[in-house]
Amino acid sequence: NVFKMAELAKEVKADAVYYNLVDVFKEETDFLVLRVNDYIELEKEFQITEKYLKDNCIEIENLNGFKERIASYSQTAEYDRRRIDSIPCYVGWFFARILANGEVVPCCRGVNYPMGNINKLSFSEIWFSKKYNGFRSRAKYLKKDQPYFWKMNCYKECDNFMHNQSIQERINKIHSG
Repeated sequence: NVFKMAELAKEVKADAVYYNLVDVFKEETDFLVLRVNDYIELEKEFQITEKYLKDNCIEIENLNGFKERIASYSQTAEYDRRRIDSIPCYVGWFFARILANGEVVPCCRGVNYPMGNINKLSFSEIWFSKKYNGFRSRAKYLKKDQPYFWKMNCYKECDNFMHNQSIQERINKIHSG
């Protein structure tokens, strides 16, 4: 219930909330995918919730991204399919995730794409490696339906899309003068 989360945010005096749709795993939790009626109900409830949060000066992080995901109903939970290839992916230049086992992966969805392990190499060696640069190039220039990205499943939900949008907006400003 998105409104209950908003009430909790107010109760704990949170500065911001971040909403996301359910992240399903094929043949494990895909029964949780929202149905058409769920989307309709969510859209109505979120309008009320958004006003409540605004009235209480609580920011909704990635507001537009969440609204776009609600608006793009998907039976397969590929929430970002329509927009993911609309801009390049810059994540390889500003983000890294270090897993508990020491593996460094290039993005939130990249757990199957270890770039190296900090128990064996320095972070700097991993960050500036040929392998990481290969990821950066593929992420920036290739569509995400390419085999390289299949395990990552960028169309499902890109946790870094809002960051890519922000960078693209800055680049557009620079190019427009």
